[in-house]
Amino acid sequence: PTRRSSDLMDSIYKKMLEADIIIIGSPNYFDSVSGLLKDFIDRTNPFYKTDAFEGKKLYAVVSGGMSKEHSQKVMNNIHSFANAHKMEFTEGPICEHSEDKAAKEQKELIAELKQLGKEIDSL
Repeated sequence: PTRRSSDLMDSIYKKMLEADIIIIGSPNYFDSVSGLLKDFIDRTNPFYKTDAFEGKKLYAVVSGGMSKEHSQKVMNNIHSFANAHKMEFTEGPICEHSEDKAAKEQKELIAELKQLGKEIDSL
């Protein structure tokens, strides 16, 4: 894979190749993933036509200041990334209206996150 010598992608590639489970979280930035996550996704391009990540489980969580419908677009971006690498995708919780109500006050969201943690822990 093409790499920049001044960053940590070599160690991230290694960890991803060794991992059975990958968890990705992103805020909603204009109905898309964060710029940093987009850079990460783009940097996995050298593995696109390989089976390096095939069958790995990818879990995603999204946080947004707007409605779930807006943040669903972000989740869809992450799902597309998983599909491109033939990973098994699981959609986790979407935290909506995070600017209006702190996540710690959203009891249903906390319950969903705990359930997701239990699911991942049981693998």
